Amino acid sequence: MCPIFQSIARQWFLIGPGSSGVQMKLVVNLLLGLDMQATAEAVSLGEHLQIDRSVLLDVLAKTAVIAPAMLGKLKKIKDGDYSPEFPLRLMSKDMDLVMDAARTSGAELPAAAVAQSVLASNVSTIGDRDLAAITPFLVDRNSTMA
Repeated sequence: MCPIFQSIARQWFLIGPGSSGVQMKLVVNLLLGLDMQATAEAVSLGEHLQIDRSVLLDVLAKTAVIAPAMLGKLKKIKDGDYSPEFPLRLMSKDMDLVMDAARTSGAELPAAAVAQSVLASNVSTIGDRDLAAITPFLVDRNSTMA
């Protein structure tokens, strides 16, 4: 089986039987969804603190706490380009699956529940845009609540 994997991937893991790979994908996408929510909230706070947006995004991109997957999202935010790489509607679907898996397994995911709610409430308006499009929604929402 190794030669097959070597032809399509540099690294691979045997997660477990049957649907274990799908379960692992949910775990990874949970992190992606939470990272995007946290990044969007950080940008919103920075803008509300009147930090120059360009400087804010440049500094965030250089910090150790930004996951590598978020670097491309920061560029999208900076450029205002929300053409889809990972559409928000698909992230919302995955977060629904994450929450179903959590309920089934008995895991409590309070931060994921909030991220799921924010994503779900935006599917009808910006669902076909990139997941990073959640950022202007949060920035604008926080501006109108102030």
